[in-house]
Amino acid sequence: DTATNTATNTASNTATDSATSTATNTATNTATNTATNTATNTATQTATLTPTSTPTYTATVTPTNTPLPPVTLVFEAPLPGILTAGVLSDPLVLQAKDSTNSDAVRTSQLTVSLLTDSTGEARFLAASGGPTITAITMPVGTSPVTFYYQDAKAGFPDLTASSPSMTSAVLPVTVQAAGFAQLQVLVPGEASDPGKPTANPAGHTGSPGSVQAGYPFPVTVQAVDGFFNPVTTGGTVDWSSDDPNAGLPLPSILSNGAAAVSVSLYSPGSRHVTAGGVGSPVASDPIQVLPGSLSTLNVVHGTPLLSTAIGGQSLPALTFYLTVGSGTDPVSVQGIVLRAEDQNGTPLSFQDAFQNIWVASGPTSLGINVSSTASDLVTLGTALTVLPGAGVPVTLGVDIASNPTASTARLSVDASTSWVAQDPVSNVNVMTNSFGDPTGFPMKSKVMVFSSPDLASTYGNYPNPFVAGSGNTTIQFNLEAPAKVSLLIYDVMGSLVRTLYRGTSLPAGLQNASWDGRTDNGTLVLNGIYYAQLDVNGQKLLIKIAVVK
Repeated sequence: DTATNTATNTASNTATDSATSTATNTATNTATNTATNTATNTATQTATLTPTSTPTYTATVTPTNTPLPPVTLVFEAPLPGILTAGVLSDPLVLQAKDSTNSDAVRTSQLTVSLLTDSTGEARFLAASGGPTITAITMPVGTSPVTFYYQDAKAGFPDLTASSPSMTSAVLPVTVQAAGFAQLQVLVPGEASDPGKPTANPAGHTGSPGSVQAGYPFPVTVQAVDGFFNPVTTGGTVDWSSDDPNAGLPLPSILSNGAAAVSVSLYSPGSRHVTAGGVGSPVASDPIQVLPGSLSTLNVVHGTPLLSTAIGGQSLPALTFYLTVGSGTDPVSVQGIVLRAEDQNGTPLSFQDAFQNIWVASGPTSLGINVSSTASDLVTLGTALTVLPGAGVPVTLGVDIASNPTASTARLSVDASTSWVAQDPVSNVNVMTNSFGDPTGFPMKSKVMVFSSPDLASTYGNYPNPFVAGSGNTTIQFNLEAPAKVSLLIYDVMGSLVRTLYRGTSLPAGLQNASWDGRTDNGTLVLNGIYYAQLDVNGQKLLIKIAVVK
């Protein structure tokens, strides 16, 4: 059997067993094949086996899962952190997902459009340092694509990747300003326009407006980065101008990186306002200054009711309402020359009656100490600017000396030349037209009588009359000792209108009570005469108060 099989396997297995040797030869010949047969059979099979039964050995692959198409675009981690203006972002990773949120198998290239809603100069790049792109191509397969983003404007733009028939990917990003680089000056007519340093090198929109010579106008300075994005920083800004007569603000302190100031230019033509400091190059902006016409000052004046004055009392002596009488230029009031005299018109040394002389307009108050002034003349600075069409109310006041040696005193402004006023555009002294009570010059206060500081002598009010609602009147009286006080306002019919004090304990000294022309329930009183009744320890005093429109 061994000999027979050897011959058979060598000679005929090639033809007979070629189709079955793999499947059956092992089972049939395992027990009888000798070592020689195994070696011979192996060599023969390796070289000569030729399958004759194709269906048995043909591998047929039948797919069990069909790839799902891409339906959604997404930005994948790592997402970029906070971007800095002008700096390239970290890589943005974009992937296409199928309906199961798995990475989609793309069977064809996918074109994706890239958009940003930033209003600055912004762009997408295919690679760091690469060209600007507006779309990317996602290749066949499942690999994501990367690209970069750069924006010059600080803000919160949305980045959008979109492709037809797919849900777009939207990525909100934060762009912060870069470091402080310079100052920016904005004059009227201009508005900040950050984030466009190439298209708008000045960093602002609009054109510089024009201003009339001598008129103050607002100027804003702000700290910005190299792309004109506002930067929060501190520091002191110094101001200058090519107008030699410019009215410039004092050095300004930046608050949250910005400061708003008021500037006046007087020389017609194209002028510049310049800001410097905080370790930055100066920043300048032009503005056209228009010429005006010479102005004059008009003064309406009045005299508060002053009869009795006591040592240490502070009270108004003259009131003024300043307007531009003619012309279009502003008027700069630099001072008033005041004369002191007694009730007979005899010159009086200021030191004999007064401690201080002051002038107030709104929140601004300027004064001069005259306690050592032996002269009867003094010039009080004002630093007031009067614009055409805009009146300026002014109060001239006095602080009575603690122990005045004069028995009476009054203040006067003798003539138009007593007003130190200029048209600042032409530097010409302007004449003053005067109206009031009494009309024209000289302007004189009421006589102040220095007497014992008793209750009756000091009881009065000012101004009188006054306008209810838009002003108030001060009711004044002196207490020589602490006392309980009632101060009631009545109308002409004797009806109680307002209670200012009722049995109120007050200390010794000069007292001031204010009435705004309202009743106790807040209603404005009608025009007319009212009576203020003061009751101190049973002593009753009455004064008339006039309320006008």
